[in-house]
Amino acid sequence: MMSNLVVTSSWTPTAADWKTVHIPFSGNSFSQYMVENFRYKFAFEANGGNNFYLDDINIYNGPESDDIVLGLEDKGSLSEITLFPNPNDGEVNISFALENAQKVTLVVMDVSGKELKSTVINGNTGDNVILLDNSNFASGVYFVQLKTESSNKTLQFVKK
Repeated sequence: MMSNLVVTSSWTPTAADWKTVHIPFSGNSFSQYMVENFRYKFAFEANGGNNFYLDDINIYNGPESDDIVLGLEDKGSLSEITLFPNPNDGEVNISFALENAQKVTLVVMDVSGKELKSTVINGNTGDNVILLDNSNFASGVYFVQLKTESSNKTLQFVKK
């Protein structure tokens, strides 16, 4: 997530500054654009601010990539999990940290436990954010479950 603060001095990111942002395409309005030769445009306006750093863009449709997390022994667990805004109007952000790169399964359920959405992402070491589109959900209470090989966390959110 980008800050809206303007910094006029020179700055270069360190390893601790990077964050991985995931936008699951399956089952939402973006999936119609996932075609051969797909292109995505990023626009940046400095407004007197600092440099913009963007790295390692991975856009894929369908099942997760198999070659991003091969060969890891101790995967560690999920930590620093937050969900915001809560309540929300159609998009919720799920922020978490991983000790090591690994697959993370995200499952969204209603209050009866019915699975509404499920996707697998390739979580990276460090900070990760999932932007979850829930604009097609009715108003109510929902649960998000994040699962790795060694962790299982459930969070609750309210759709206005």
